[in-house]
Amino acid sequence: MKFFLLISLMCLFNNCEKIYPDDKLSLTKTEYTGQQLKIDGYYYTINKFSNKASVYVFFNNGVLLNAGDGYDLTVPNYIENSLSSTSFINKLKGIKFSWGLFNVEGNNISLERWYSSTGGPLKTYIDFGTIINDSTFQITNSMRSDGTEKRSENIIFKFKKFSPKPDSTNSFTP
Repeated sequence: MKFFLLISLMCLFNNCEKIYPDDKLSLTKTEYTGQQLKIDGYYYTINKFSNKASVYVFFNNGVLLNAGDGYDLTVPNYIENSLSSTSFINKLKGIKFSWGLFNVEGNNISLERWYSSTGGPLKTYIDFGTIINDSTFQITNSMRSDGTEKRSENIIFKFKKFSPKPDSTNSFTP
């Protein structure tokens, strides 16, 4: 009886992903050929509570890399050393919520990516913002891709030139 229960639980947990799939990205992958934003580096924002940075990397093919958060800006070249680390980038390539898409239309930017989840499927959220200049944009609104969980934001991202950027190869974005 215990063996049957154990097998049943294993089957249930192994199939949860099929029963409750991750959200799909709703933005269309669009080649970025504009001049509104520089993309020969990365964008960062500083969390006002932790004073740590979060980092996004944009690619010409419309892919967004969320390189994580918790970057200590008092450590010289911390972000650049992470983005240059083959092992770090290879680790990110296997993490779905490190990836997403971005679109730029005029001076508007939309970012969509998966967010980590404890025990359930990954949800996608779209952040909407305004491009202030070619090296700064502001996220003003966010919502779950299905139209729920809307909220106002005020997050400023600033650009820092960096080369060579990691590549955008991953198995999650179309």
